[in-house]
Amino acid sequence: MMLLNVQGVSKAFGGLKALQNVSLKVAAGQIVGVIGPNGAGKTTLFGCISGFHRCDSGTVTLAGVRTETLPPHSICRLGMGRTFQIVRPFEGMTVLENVMVGAMVRHPGTAKARDKASEVLQRVGISHLGDRDADGLSVADLRAMEVARALATEPKLLLLDEMLAGLTPVEAAQMHERFMRLRDEGLGLLVIEHSVPTVTALCDQVVVLNFGEVLAVGTASEVLADARVQEAYLGNKHA
Repeated sequence: MMLLNVQGVSKAFGGLKALQNVSLKVAAGQIVGVIGPNGAGKTTLFGCISGFHRCDSGTVTLAGVRTETLPPHSICRLGMGRTFQIVRPFEGMTVLENVMVGAMVRHPGTAKARDKASEVLQRVGISHLGDRDADGLSVADLRAMEVARALATEPKLLLLDEMLAGLTPVEAAQMHERFMRLRDEGLGLLVIEHSVPTVTALCDQVVVLNFGEVLAVGTASEVLADARVQEAYLGNKHA
């Protein structure tokens, strides 16, 4: 089942063309990686897909529903969850309470939201952190909580923005395993990631952005063997 279909999306900020005619697809049970040099437009693309930015042109379809003109909360209700590169917990709240905020998208009652949040914490493997103050978590635990908070909205599609950044190899491996389990459960995952080994091991397909345009699409091995991709990352001299 095709969950996400992005066709011809463009976005400019004043004279800066952040995205130009970008297209990609994500199916249920598939992990698609978005890679590219700094400033390539990856996070802007996430913003356009999730409703934080209004597309200048192009279409975004989630599970058959056009979403490019909808606000973020409406897109979330349709089944899209998103994490952010910089995790910001709700201050003065426990991990469980932070995840409850996500659960309230579909379970507005406190008791049901608490039950859903507890279930998701167990699913992610951090139920032991439920009573901890979210402000005092390590980077790895913050990122796990961010994934749990997004999952609590009960998404079909999950957008993951550099969730492995700043993690140790052991912590990154644990997060990797979480993502693989989610894929096996039938979720679609669209992942921004810089680590080439992670992209190679994790992603079924990779989309390479450069200066806001799609440079290459294919398996990790296919796109990394592309001379244009090597030049974008390394420059002419080293490519």
